[in-house]
Amino acid sequence: AHDLVIRSFRAGAIGKTMIADVIDQWDAPNHEDFSERNLWSLHNAFSEVWKGNLIAMRDRSASLHSVLDPFAGLTVSNEVIEV
Repeated sequence: AHDLVIRSFRAGAIGKTMIADVIDQWDAPNHEDFSERNLWSLHNAFSEVWKGNLIAMRDRSASLHSVLDPFAGLTVSNEVIEV
């Protein structure tokens, strides 16, 4: 998890001053639902730290997914899906 936090920082998902806050949320999440140690809980640690800054959230989320998705075995498709 710690390596993924640093990779996410380097990708622009968080600023350097948020690293400790994400680690704190990972170690002791605010919500009991995220106490299991899995990728979803790590994602929640980031989103807890992002709260209050809706303008930056979209870009930060995309940066985070660029790190976590490959780790989870997900790939990005260039296919456009019409609804």
